[in-house]
Amino acid sequence: MTLVRTTCLLLAAVLSSALAPSSHAQNRAVSSEPTAPGNPPDLGAAAQMDALRAVATRYNLRIAVMSARGTSLPGIDLDIVSGSSVILQARTTGSILFVRVPPGRYTIRARDQHVEEVRDVQVPSRGALDLRIAWPAAAAPADELPPRQNPAPR
Repeated sequence: MTLVRTTCLLLAAVLSSALAPSSHAQNRAVSSEPTAPGNPPDLGAAAQMDALRAVATRYNLRIAVMSARGTSLPGIDLDIVSGSSVILQARTTGSILFVRVPPGRYTIRARDQHVEEVRDVQVPSRGALDLRIAWPAAAAPADELPPRQNPAPR
């Protein structure tokens, strides 16, 4: 994935909210769009990028579930597992999930009604891990699939 695509994803990012957070993992919600009346006006693209980069540096595990078109998918359930314990459950909102966990090995499970993708990852003691899970095209929502091509008339 190119730096430009990654930057675009960060600009569009809204952090997912946890369904069952534990003291072992933390996440916070940040949006680049006002969500309620009275919120400050939308920032310019450069300011949004700076704000999201500043937030992203606080987290050492960043997870995005991507469609075949390269867009983030909402409605995918994520489990972060350490050993035999699920330490965080979240559902994607069409965004990047930012999590802070202790360095070490984790299993990331992403699933919807029909598909499960599993990744074993090592979160470093310094820096961060950016995990992109490519969702199978056949399992993506209909609006994420490429348009059907009609065969040429014979």
